[in-house]
Amino acid sequence: MGGDHGTQSEISGSAGNAVQARDISGDIHFHSASQAPTPTPRQLPGDVRGFVNRVADLRALDEALLPAPEGGTSDTDGRDSGLIVVISGTAGVGKSSLAVHWAHKNRSQFPDGQLHANLHGFDQGPPVNPADVLGRFIEALGVPATMTPADHDARAALFRSLVADKHLLIVLDNAASSEQVRPLLPGASHCATLITSRSRLSALAVRDGAVRITADIFAEPDAVKLLTTTFGTARTDEATDIAELAGLCARLPLALRIAAERAASRPMMPLTDLIAELRSESSMWDALSSEDAAEADAVRTVFAWSYRALSEPASRMFRLLGLHPTSEFSVGAAAALAGVPPRTASRLLDDLSGAHLITQLERDRFQVHDLLHAYAADQADETDTDETNSKAVSRLLDWYVQGTEAVRAAAPYEQASHHVPIDGADPDVTSPSFPDYPAALSWFRSERGNLVAASHLAERLGFDRHAWQIPAALSFAYAHNGYFDDWLAITPPGLAAAERDGSRAGQAALLASLGMAYRQSGRFEEAAGYYDAALAIHRETEDQLGQAWVLDLIGFLDHDAGRLDSAMTAFTTSVNICLAEQLDGFLGYPTEGIGCVRLAHGDTDGAVTAYQESLALHTAAGDAIGCFHVLVSICDAQLVNGLAAEAERTSALALEAAETLDSRAREGQALIARARALQSVERADEALACYQRAAMIQRTLGDRVNEARAIAGAAEAYRILGRDDEAEDFERWAGSLRAALEVPGTTLSNPAVLS
Repeated sequence: MGGDHGTQSEISGSAGNAVQARDISGDIHFHSASQAPTPTPRQLPGDVRGFVNRVADLRALDEALLPAPEGGTSDTDGRDSGLIVVISGTAGVGKSSLAVHWAHKNRSQFPDGQLHANLHGFDQGPPVNPADVLGRFIEALGVPATMTPADHDARAALFRSLVADKHLLIVLDNAASSEQVRPLLPGASHCATLITSRSRLSALAVRDGAVRITADIFAEPDAVKLLTTTFGTARTDEATDIAELAGLCARLPLALRIAAERAASRPMMPLTDLIAELRSESSMWDALSSEDAAEADAVRTVFAWSYRALSEPASRMFRLLGLHPTSEFSVGAAAALAGVPPRTASRLLDDLSGAHLITQLERDRFQVHDLLHAYAADQADETDTDETNSKAVSRLLDWYVQGTEAVRAAAPYEQASHHVPIDGADPDVTSPSFPDYPAALSWFRSERGNLVAASHLAERLGFDRHAWQIPAALSFAYAHNGYFDDWLAITPPGLAAAERDGSRAGQAALLASLGMAYRQSGRFEEAAGYYDAALAIHRETEDQLGQAWVLDLIGFLDHDAGRLDSAMTAFTTSVNICLAEQLDGFLGYPTEGIGCVRLAHGDTDGAVTAYQESLALHTAAGDAIGCFHVLVSICDAQLVNGLAAEAERTSALALEAAETLDSRAREGQALIARARALQSVERADEALACYQRAAMIQRTLGDRVNEARAIAGAAEAYRILGRDDEAEDFERWAGSLRAALEVPGTTLSNPAVLS
């Protein structure tokens, strides 16, 4: 990696860009005269094969969502949320198909792209958090996920800023409520938002001016056309028989497509025989069901009819998918549920996709309609024993645990941490494996929602080992990739599960993880409590490396909090343990910590000596992340000694090392060091750009201490540049951040190191 890493910002463009502190709500807004080209998102699912009719609905969508001709009336009629349409209707009526078909048909009207999200409003699990959707949308619009604000309101504000001047279509499928949707509205006059929901979402119509379209069941001619379109020309059935089949499906598109696929797969069987089967199935449902809704009974009837026609392996796979905690899953997860190799699972999923029981989203990723997901869960409960289903869930959770462990093992920064070995997976589980860290991160980001759902499933069903091992393996992935909400969602329940499981090592790991989470958010006293509890367990179990590691964490916590004597005690004790136990691979960390305390006391020569010793230890151990830590500390010492040119060179090496490690936390630290060094050589404009990037990263990670440090540095850079108004804004901002922390403001000039 070459070049001057301090002069370019991924978000703001060039070093001359400004970060605006006025009129902000929890986030940092960047402005530039020349932005780099942003990607054009194309997120629509595939168009519906054999789409029929809906002519009136399509025309209504055209009238509501397409821009007015030049010189015509305003396309927003005074609304501030852009053009909004809600397609409401009963389950299975074809709302999603209508929305996606219209979106494909009119893509050219939205040249800046199309965003799509399934909000899972009526799935078995909880609806999707709109903040998570905003994160995905922001990433699709060119902002890396690790640079997305942690604050929910800030995400919504950034999203609106990104789309303000765009002609963009946003499709929000399966919404639960107006409250879930509202943060996702673009607030831009040239954007259109198309929402589907079983609810009417009346609040959107009243408050946001949404137009509502109700998707009704098909008229008989349209239902017949859908059936015959799927049949093809091979069948020669009587029109009355086709109409009868349509009636048995309650003329609902979801049921019609499944029935049509079943008929198409048996071209030599008379339709009258298929109808007789379906009528028999319907009689059974009538006997079992206490509901009066003909549409609901028809859907269940068609599901059962199609399900019973599957081969035994395919029907078993379908039932097992009902045990998955969400409606989206990968081939690997399905293979784990079934206890079969991924290649076998892929073939079975192809069978289910061909029967319209699941939908393929990507090459190895599928989705099941929420009604079918619930039906599959019912069949698993009725057909298979509790023991069989429990073993399947255990295999699935094993797969997720093994995946998180593989992510941890692939991370370059994991060599600096103490971790708990996990149990081996069930022999029938093909564990995820990754050729490199980018591949591991890609899996982690794709499975983020499922990992949280799997943790909650494990907790709910009493799989305590899995409930704590998933968050234990993920703690560093969360700390370094900016998913603070996920981190705190699964770690406290994981700690409780480790206590029930009797795993002292698991408890210590999760206590330390919570300590890191709270330290990173500036809640130092809470962090100290968790660290102390983790240390007590490591002492009880005589885990020497665990003691050395947690003492190092405590040392840097005390250092940041200004408790320098306590920090020195923690670092010295960690060093002594490493020497006594010959833990040479870890010795460099507390040795560097001693240097940081000496530097804070003004003993520059002693600090440099400790840093040089630490660098030699890390180099001998082949520890790239340890070397990075020391480079940042050496840069700080050089600045104290007035060695500006040397500090500038060292900061460039530190930033290059951070980018090689692919760690956002490290990059944020390196950018602050780089900015300070650039200021020292009178390159304040470049320093400002580095502070901007650092502030964005630290806000993303929830690291309030380093965020305050970056904002304070930006204020100083503005002063040097003679931009006093902006400097005052940023000084007030930094002051408000410091006031919210448990840490004295005077310590914010010292480097924080997340060991």
